[in-house]
Amino acid sequence: MDVVVSPRFMRAYRRLTSDLRGRVDEALRKFVRDPRHPGLHFEKLSGSDYRTIRPVKGAYRIVLRQIEGGKFELVDVDTHKLVDSKYG
Repeated sequence: MDVVVSPRFMRAYRRLTSDLRGRVDEALRKFVRDPRHPGLHFEKLSGSDYRTIRPVKGAYRIVLRQIEGGKFELVDVDTHKLVDSKYG
């Protein structure tokens, strides 16, 4: 699985605590190996082209969107509530 990182994602990632960054890193490793890994809860946000995975139980979401050639762009990482209000 190819993943492209957006500037917005990097800004959001840098604001996370080191513990959360570690969890995001682990979730992204799982995603690259197997996007359908059940622990990621990979799902489409209703009414949008964005998808999310969960690096931390229910609290945070990584926002992605599929781009050309089956690649995914990492768009953002934020709390569940803010992701829903921005992208859902």
